[in-house]
Amino acid sequence: MPLSIVRRPDRRGTFEEAVDLVARSQIGHLGTVTDDGYPYVIPIFYAMLDGRIVFHSARAGQKMANIARDSRVCLEVSHSAGFAPNEKLCDWEARYESAVVFGRASVVTDPESKMAALQAIARKYAGTTDYSTIKNLASVAVVAITIEAASFKKYWPAERPTN
Repeated sequence: MPLSIVRRPDRRGTFEEAVDLVARSQIGHLGTVTDDGYPYVIPIFYAMLDGRIVFHSARAGQKMANIARDSRVCLEVSHSAGFAPNEKLCDWEARYESAVVFGRASVVTDPESKMAALQAIARKYAGTTDYSTIKNLASVAVVAITIEAASFKKYWPAERPTN
């Protein structure tokens, strides 16, 4: 799988750091490919479960159509900690860390696996695993992403005094 490697070695991280940032993040931006080859990127809520990324979705729509046609996806997450300003605008620096994971998405059909994924998402965002409000498990789609590669970048310049 051809990936763009972070150009600056001093900012490049490991696969494990990328997966850790994905696990810690609240919102990811899922990238899929449309039938005419354009990228389609949308924010999703998700969780990590057994080394895979899981999310829920409506059963129909652009995202699910894209995944059904081409299982290749990516997920981007980032954290920003603000800026280190400078008198010259070109010398401002941003503190951030970001990760992009690449993999294959598949629809989860096994009811026990679907429920486990939904419970992982509920635990992450609501602190509960109570999904008793779902009247029909078949009414929601659950997708799992098997991670094949990842890229991590971090830049955290030291504070500079501002005058």
